[in-house]
Amino acid sequence: MSVFISYSGSEGAKLAERLNQTLVQQGISTWFDRQDITPGKPFRPTLEEAIRNADDIIFLITPGSGASEWQRAEWQAAIEAVWKGKRLIPVLVGHAEIPSFVRSTVGPGQSVQVFHIGDQQDWDREVGRLVQVLTKKLDLNAVAHNFNSTEEDKARQKQWLDDLKGVAKTFETH
Repeated sequence: MSVFISYSGSEGAKLAERLNQTLVQQGISTWFDRQDITPGKPFRPTLEEAIRNADDIIFLITPGSGASEWQRAEWQAAIEAVWKGKRLIPVLVGHAEIPSFVRSTVGPGQSVQVFHIGDQQDWDREVGRLVQVLTKKLDLNAVAHNFNSTEEDKARQKQWLDDLKGVAKTFETH
C-alpha cells in the first residue's frame, strides 16, 4: 500500500510532515515531497508518476491554503487518477472548506468521504481512523464524514440568499 500526501502552505507542510511520520511509523509507504523529490529531476513527471503509483491520495487542506502551481499540478493528476479508480481522501483541518476540484469530482447523487480535524483531540482520533482505513481495517464509508456536493451547495446557496436578504433589509430601513 502506498499513499501520496499533498498539502499547501507552511501550516499544511508542518501537518503533512506530522502525518507522514505517523503513517510511516504504522508501516504505510508514503510519497511526500520533502523526502521523495530528487533535486534536478523535473517535478511534473515525478509527481504524476508518484500519484499513478499510489493506492490512495490524501489532500491535507488547511484554512487559507491556496493553489500554487505545484498544487494545481497535483490536483490535476489526482483527478485523472480518481477517474482511473484511485481513492482520493480529503482531510480538512480547522475551518478549511472542500476545494472546488473535489466538488468537481462529485456528481449529482454521489458523495465523497472527508476526514475533518478541528483540534488536537480530533487529530489523534481522525489520523488513527485514517490509518485504519489505509490498512483496510476499517471501511472509509463507516468512519469519514459524507460530503454530498448537491446538499452542501444547496445549503451554501441558502445561506448566501439569507445573507443577501439581510443586507437588503438594512437598505430598506435607511
